[in-house]
Amino acid sequence: MYNLVCSRDIAAWNDGLVICSTVKINPDGTKIAIPIDKNIQIYNISDGSLYCNVQTNHIDSISDIVWSPDGQCIASGSNDCTIQIHHIEKYGLLHILQNHTGPVISLCYNNKGNLLFSGSMDESVKTWDVLNGKCLRTISAHSDPVVSINIPSMDNSVMASGSYDGLVRIFDTETGHCLSTLTYDKDWQNSGRVVPITQVQFSHNGKFLLVKSLDGAVKLWDCIRGTVVRTFITAEQRQRQGQTRIGKYSCGMTMSYVIEGQTSTVIVISGDEDGYITCWDSNTKQILQTLDSDIQTKYQSGKPLTMMTAYDYITAKWVHESQTDILLVGDSLAMTALGYDSTTDLPFDEFKYHVKSVCRAPGVSMIVTDMPFGTFEQNHSQGIQNAIELMKLNHRVNSVKIECGPHDKDIYTMSFIKELCQRGIPVMGHIGLTPQRANSLGGFKVQGSQSAEQILELFETAQKLQDAGCWGLVIECVPHKVATYITDHLRIPTIGIGAGNGTSGQVLVMSDMMGMILKEENNSLPRFVKQYENISTIMSSGLKKYNSDVESRTFPERDAHSFKMKETIWKDFLQLVEKS
Repeated sequence: MYNLVCSRDIAAWNDGLVICSTVKINPDGTKIAIPIDKNIQIYNISDGSLYCNVQTNHIDSISDIVWSPDGQCIASGSNDCTIQIHHIEKYGLLHILQNHTGPVISLCYNNKGNLLFSGSMDESVKTWDVLNGKCLRTISAHSDPVVSINIPSMDNSVMASGSYDGLVRIFDTETGHCLSTLTYDKDWQNSGRVVPITQVQFSHNGKFLLVKSLDGAVKLWDCIRGTVVRTFITAEQRQRQGQTRIGKYSCGMTMSYVIEGQTSTVIVISGDEDGYITCWDSNTKQILQTLDSDIQTKYQSGKPLTMMTAYDYITAKWVHESQTDILLVGDSLAMTALGYDSTTDLPFDEFKYHVKSVCRAPGVSMIVTDMPFGTFEQNHSQGIQNAIELMKLNHRVNSVKIECGPHDKDIYTMSFIKELCQRGIPVMGHIGLTPQRANSLGGFKVQGSQSAEQILELFETAQKLQDAGCWGLVIECVPHKVATYITDHLRIPTIGIGAGNGTSGQVLVMSDMMGMILKEENNSLPRFVKQYENISTIMSSGLKKYNSDVESRTFPERDAHSFKMKETIWKDFLQLVEKS
């Protein structure tokens, strides 16, 4: 199993109602702090309840906040050029730090918590004594605003700063002397201009530094040698580097460590304002995952979402390479890949084996897994444990999908989905024709077409699942008008299969749409399936040609498919055989 140990930074967001400049988790991971205009709201992560509202004395909006290492205090930097330190539990406002001549846009504590460092639009970095609130040192650090500062968690002696001047500087925290300057290389030039730095972050031991630039690229610097060790950048970001307008692609960056046994992998996580959050393996520079912030962005823009099933490494790689939005590890693999007569026959251990295989394929599609029949029907405790087990199979699993019957009849499943969502486990609902419950539905039949009462039941079930916390819904085998009406009256995306084109997106089973099953075994495809290719015919033809070539000894060809050796070595071998 994986244990994900994340940094305490989270990229800022705009939820359409309130613009947040930054979001920070406290050191023990129990609370989250969000600056709202001039105040700071702190929430309990466990249940999302408001813990407290810190009312500051800032006269302008807050740009950055940072928790003290003990989690008892929080410092805020503001556009009013001041810093305020508040004690969360008892003492309230401790200090107002006034010395900057420009807005304070970056803050950082040392790991002892006795010093606070601040970066400002006035191009300086200041060191503050937290105990008495005095400014100990002012460093003229850059020729442009200092947008990010950071100190290694295991080393208080050095500090890094990044600026819009395109430079990263490393300072001695005691003297304020600049120890080195990491300047841009050829990749960081954009139309002859230096690309501004947006964020810097040390590795725990201080030997390496992650640096994010405004074009979306992340570079891993060796602080001792002053050289770039790795560059993390997507193909799309490379295209953007040729454009003159690069400010749009600014966002946060952080590091995580995925630990498995005695080995660890450094995961670089970066994002841009287009809604993409990318996870990289620092050793291979391989994209491990693109998180689904883009799913919501695409949905809100009205662009249809694409979803496709995959059951192993090969099919998952196809889905990723086709840039499909969502990859579903469906229990349909029971019949399409494993030869079972029904999805209800699928053992949970076999399903998990295929989920792990899918997760080994590199790519960017959001991964959702079904919860097969029998994984939650016994009791909620069993279901919660199995859902957690699926999510822990691989950190790339983003959500589970659960089939649900009518809300007024399938009360058990409705309450189970609500409990999962309350525990922070993402759930995608599934209504209409639910294959796991086909017997109780009278077979594989269209749902919501027999009466107005049936349509109302479907509509109310969709609303109940939305209210329970589902982030999206699959709607299967439902009349077009019904699915469109449900979609238009929900705040979450719907994915249709046999539900017309009025849903937020579409999903098909890969074996159906690619013709992967021989016609003799699949004489009648469902009405809603469009077969885009016929892989079974291509495979059958290729295998027949292979058999024919082998039998006629035209394969393998001696010159094309065989290996040669020196004739002298062959003669030496024959002589050895004769002697023996």
